[in-house]
Amino acid sequence: MNSPGVIVAFSTPTRPVSDMNLRSLLLTLLLASAWAFAAERSTQTEAEIGFLLEHVRTSQLVFVRNGKDHDPDEAHEHMMAKYRHFDRKIDSAEAFIEHSATRSLISGRPYRIRLPDGSEMEAGPYLSAVYEMFRPKRHPYDEIINFYH
Repeated sequence: MNSPGVIVAFSTPTRPVSDMNLRSLLLTLLLASAWAFAAERSTQTEAEIGFLLEHVRTSQLVFVRNGKDHDPDEAHEHMMAKYRHFDRKIDSAEAFIEHSATRSLISGRPYRIRLPDGSEMEAGPYLSAVYEMFRPKRHPYDEIINFYH
C-alpha cells in the first residue's frame, strides 16, 4: 500500500509499446540497409569507376559541356563532383556513367567528347564502350558453361 503523502505515478506512452518497438526496428533496418547499400558498391565496382575516372583524366580528349570545351583535368573534377553528388544512386560503373558522365543537370544537354582527329561523339556512349573493353566478362548465374569444349 501507498503511504500518505507519496504519489505513485505511472507514465503511459502515447503509443503502444509494440508500435514504438516496430518503429525502432524499422529505423534500425533502414540504417542497416543504407549501410549495406553503401557496402553494396563492391571493390570491383570502385575499381571500374576509378578506371573510368583515370581514363578521363589521362586522355587526350576535349570534353564539351554545355557548349564549352574542358580539358581532361576539368572533366575529371566535374565527374568526381557529380559522383559525390549522386553517391547513393551509384552502385555500378553503368550507373556512374549515367549519373556522372552523360548529361548536364542544368541544361539536360548531353556531354560530348572531341577525339584527337576532331570528330565528336556523346560522352556516355564513349565511356560505355571504354568500360565494355575494361570490365571482366560476366556470366548469368543460371548459365551453364562448358569448360571442356
